[in-house]
Amino acid sequence: FLLDLEKFSHAAFSDTEPTFFSFLPFFILCGFISTKGLKAVGRSADLCPVLFFLPFVGLAVLSFGSADFSNLLPILEKPLFSHVKTVFHTSPFWTSGLLFLPLFEGYSHKSGDGKKLFFAYAVGACLVLLFLAIFYGLYGPIAEKEHYALSKIGLFFPALATLGRTDLLLVYLITVVLFFFTALPVQLSVDLFAKGLSLKQKTLPSAAVNLGLFVAVLFLNRHYNAVYGFLTKTLSPVFFFFGTVAPLLFLFLALLEEKGRGQVRGERKKKGEGYAR
Repeated sequence: FLLDLEKFSHAAFSDTEPTFFSFLPFFILCGFISTKGLKAVGRSADLCPVLFFLPFVGLAVLSFGSADFSNLLPILEKPLFSHVKTVFHTSPFWTSGLLFLPLFEGYSHKSGDGKKLFFAYAVGACLVLLFLAIFYGLYGPIAEKEHYALSKIGLFFPALATLGRTDLLLVYLITVVLFFFTALPVQLSVDLFAKGLSLKQKTLPSAAVNLGLFVAVLFLNRHYNAVYGFLTKTLSPVFFFFGTVAPLLFLFLALLEEKGRGQVRGERKKKGEGYAR
């Protein structure tokens, strides 16, 4: 995510070749956020949906009219196995929802929360499908070679030739949301690091983690294709298991546990009625 965020931010903000330390401001901001508690996550979560939804819809509206959706046909041209294989190898990029699991540690479940979570994920899934439909409708057969297209799709709006790159304002807002999104796993790592060392102050753990990530980005940026291949080929079974198989397994076990509790309550109720007689 760090490498993708770096390249996306460079595509959005840089008109020229970025310098060696162009991505340093992110780690300064991330280091500051990582010293704060989990309340900072809640505050950013209140702000980010608005910052994301409005520019996303704006970019979709700007580019929707220029998309040729016949590029999506035929939808099921490839066999089912090819689709399953694609899901398997791209699982490292679709399992970020697991980052929220540590936040449920002190969470008190309320009635209707499950429906709200399902609705939120359903809306997110529809937005992803909408973007992919517009993306492939715009670029067609060369879509696979177009990287970080979210910063470019607004260019297809004819009026921008007169108004200039006003769509970049929308791209900048989305980039801010990506900053907070990418900072979340770093913040959770710093929190875990501080708890493991029994440290109350998170300044030193935050500095160590962010400095290490900064050096890693500087090094791995030159080997992006190798890192991408390592994630999508070598580590894809790991991401697929923890991101897809394990949650379904836990859901199945939870249903079995709930069924078992229902049977126990039923047996106790029958015994109670028997004693009453």
